[in-house]
Amino acid sequence: MTRTPDALPLDDATDDAPDDLPDVAADLLPFDGPSFDIPPPPDAPPDLVDAAAEPPPDVAPDLPPDAPRAVDHCYLVGPRSLDGAPGAAAGPVSVAVFVSGVTPGVGRGADVTVELGAGPGGQGPLDATSAWRWGPATYDRDVDGRGVTGSREYDQYQGSVTAPTAPDEYAFAARARVGSGPWVACDLNPATPQTYRAAYAGRLTVAAAGAARVGYCNLQFPRTLSLAAGASATAMTFGRVFASGLTNRSCADTPSATELGAQWGHGPEGTLPSSAGWTWVDGRYNAHRDSNNPLIEGNCANVEYQATPRAPMDCAARSFGWRFRVGAGPWTYCRWAPPAEGAPMTPAFDVWDPSLAGAMTVTGCP
Repeated sequence: MTRTPDALPLDDATDDAPDDLPDVAADLLPFDGPSFDIPPPPDAPPDLVDAAAEPPPDVAPDLPPDAPRAVDHCYLVGPRSLDGAPGAAAGPVSVAVFVSGVTPGVGRGADVTVELGAGPGGQGPLDATSAWRWGPATYDRDVDGRGVTGSREYDQYQGSVTAPTAPDEYAFAARARVGSGPWVACDLNPATPQTYRAAYAGRLTVAAAGAARVGYCNLQFPRTLSLAAGASATAMTFGRVFASGLTNRSCADTPSATELGAQWGHGPEGTLPSSAGWTWVDGRYNAHRDSNNPLIEGNCANVEYQATPRAPMDCAARSFGWRFRVGAGPWTYCRWAPPAEGAPMTPAFDVWDPSLAGAMTVTGCP
């Protein structure tokens, strides 16, 4: 830029100036010499900006190590239920896993570990004292998961679960982690954010080979209850069951309690009915009922049981349903299973769905 120095006009001097100041007026006359250019200042070098805030390249910063990262999202692809012999492998089970910057793209994401396990439904799969047992799952293929079609953002793993040795109903799930990071539990619910809920775990029924099973069961009526704390209902609750060779012998032949077990129960909302938090009472024979299932011949194919519900002493939300078993075999847990007795349905009648369980409201708690 071109700049010409300016002179201070002589008439700007005031009469109040002290007398002892030197006479500088001559130095303030206008400058008649040539103009000249003053170059702009050079830009500051980038490596001098906040240089003190960064360590030299050859000196490691004195910072704590990065916290291990966690899996961003995972869920069981299926199946929703499994049958297994005591101590035997059951499956296959598939699980989808997403880790940002790791699983997207072709091939297995690096440093991701996935395991499948089974255990009591009332225990958290990641609890330190849990009785769950785990085994490895292996990379299967790339899938879209919850990503955009064609994105292949998830890695799908596959494996089997090892059934516990005691016949009963159990839960199964997956767990995944990155490197030595924290385990993340994966259930059947693909929703985000990642939250494991026992009600969305897979169901594993463990029974000896050839053990007789209930063919169909249903929470018949009602689907909702409202009871005062500690009080018994004035009306009954009803459940229906079909067991080949037992319930359909004849309209006058009622299975004995040792032949066919029937119980009504309730437990904390959102938990599996096989968990320890559920309370059960024996059902009583009510009537034989005709079947609407065209695959089951004849009438009186189903038996209907009844029970008197009794509320707990606290007002926490409750789910309720029925369970049936043949002889000393495994229990089959039953919620409302439309459309009717034994008709084909999705999901299967014996897959616990919390949205189809009965709902109990308890009032008047102290």
